[in-house]
Amino acid sequence: MDKLIDCIEYSDKRKILTCRENGIEYRITNDLETRICKVKIDGCLDQGKGEKRCDYLFFTEELEVNKAIFVELKGTRLKDAINQIIDSINYLREEFIGHTKYARIIGKGDVPRFVNFPEYKRLHGLVYGNIKRSTNKILEESI
Repeated sequence: MDKLIDCIEYSDKRKILTCRENGIEYRITNDLETRICKVKIDGCLDQGKGEKRCDYLFFTEELEVNKAIFVELKGTRLKDAINQIIDSINYLREEFIGHTKYARIIGKGDVPRFVNFPEYKRLHGLVYGNIKRSTNKILEESI
């Protein structure tokens, strides 16, 4: 977790976790009352030339099956969101070997045939289909 240490916003057992930018929001309800780390990825983690990072990462360390949730809060350029999550997962691959990976894309609008993009299919393989997206500016779920 050395790559993340300076980017962790908090790590605790709070009930509601959120991230929001430009009127777009992702929210987790921590029903299991487990420790969850919130990490600000974009603008904090190193980026190689041509790489981009997703906005946030939430991860658990105390569950039987730990989770790493990569979140991109995007306006309408959903193809860019996919690539940002892919780059972030690849960059942090070693840190989350034992975690189940999830992709969350929250935007302001839909893109026709989004699931047919080659990038989407690549992401689908990285997270074994654990992709959710919302086009109404908010996505809520429970852990």
